[in-house]
Amino acid sequence: MFTGFGAGSLLLSHVTGSLLPILLLISALPIFLAGLLEDLGNGQSPRRRLLAAAISAVLAIGLSQTWVRETGLYGLDHLLAITPIGLGLTVLWSAGVCNAFNLIDGVNGLAGFLASVISMALGYVAWTADDILMTQIAIVLAVAIAGFLIFNWPWGKVFLGDGGAYTTGHLLVWISVLICWRNPETSYTALSLLFFWPVADTFLAMWRRSRRSRKMMHPDYLHVHQFVMRAIQLRWKLPLVQANPATTLVLAPFFMTPVLTAVCLVSQASLAFIAWLLFAILFTASYQVGIKQVRRQGWRRSSKQGG
Repeated sequence: MFTGFGAGSLLLSHVTGSLLPILLLISALPIFLAGLLEDLGNGQSPRRRLLAAAISAVLAIGLSQTWVRETGLYGLDHLLAITPIGLGLTVLWSAGVCNAFNLIDGVNGLAGFLASVISMALGYVAWTADDILMTQIAIVLAVAIAGFLIFNWPWGKVFLGDGGAYTTGHLLVWISVLICWRNPETSYTALSLLFFWPVADTFLAMWRRSRRSRKMMHPDYLHVHQFVMRAIQLRWKLPLVQANPATTLVLAPFFMTPVLTAVCLVSQASLAFIAWLLFAILFTASYQVGIKQVRRQGWRRSSKQGG
C-alpha cells in the first residue's frame, strides 16, 4: 500500500507539477519506518511509535505549512487561533488518529475498508470544492488501499501491520487537514467525523483500561470488532476463519454512517458537533449492551474451549 501510494504520488507530482503528494509521502516516513520495525520484531514500544507519529505530524506541518486552524466552533477556534495551541492540538490529533487506526486493525478488511471509504469521501469533498489536486491525492490513496484489500479480505493473505495502519491514519488525517486549509468553507468539525469509529473505539479502550487500573497502552481483547466477532461465532457457530471477515461486513453500516454524515454536513460545524455527541452516546450504549449480551451467551466459556 505504501509503495502504491508512493508510486502514484510520484506520477501525480510529475503530471500536475505540484510537490504536495511527494511532501505527504515524505512526512509519513518516520511513522512508517517505526511501524515497520515493530512488524519486523525490532521492539518499538507504543510510546516510541506515538513519538514517531508526532514527528510525522510535525514534519507534515513543516513541509506543507498547514495545520488545523478553524473548526467552525466558536470557542475552539479562539484557542486554535493561538498558533502554538493550534500546532499542538494538530500534532495530538494526527498522532492519536494514527494510533486509533492501528487499534481497529484487528479483523480482515476492517481498517482497509474504513480507510478506503474515508479516502473516497475526502475525494468527493475536495471535488465538490473544485480542489482537483486534493481529489487526485485522495483517489491515489483509495486505489492503493484497494490493491491491499484484494489480498487482505476475506482470507487475510496480507495485513496492514503497524507500519501500514499508522501510515494510513497519518495520510488520511493530513489529506483532510489540507482540504480544509485550502477550502475554508469546509468545516474540520465535519471532516473529523470521518474518523469517528477509530477515535471512539480508542477512547472507549482508554476508559475501559482506566477503570481496571491498567496502563493506557496495555492491550486488551474487548474492542468492538473483537466482541462482535465473538458474537458471530456464538450466534451462527462459525469457525474463526469465517467469523473474522464476516465481522467487517456486520460492522460496515455502523462505521460508514458517520462518514456519510460528515459528507452531508461538510460545511455545517454545529450540526456536525451535535452528530459527534449523538454518535458517541449510541456507540457507548450499544457497546455496553453488546458486551453484556455476549457474556451472557458464554464468552468466557467459548473462549476457553477455543484456546
